Amino acid sequence: MTARWGERASVADYTPHRFRHTFAAWLLRTTKNLRLVQTALAHSDISDTALYTLVTNEEEAGAIGELDLGGWNEGALLRQASAT
Repeated sequence: MTARWGERASVADYTPHRFRHTFAAWLLRTTKNLRLVQTALAHSDISDTALYTLVTNEEEAGAIGELDLGGWNEGALLRQASAT
């Protein structure tokens, strides 16, 4: 089944594990609910699920860009966040 999905998506090495990871990442991005993802993946330890909280630079910049900073300089805030 996942091989057919991989073919449709033009991904050669689409495995059940990759599908599970893709689903978990999508679920977290959509719901922002780590406990829901933990339950969906049947993880007994939340630290196993926490790996899905890693975000890309674009996602971080987008989230910060949506904040009402009340006059703060967004560029300085982004540089400070990326320096840590």
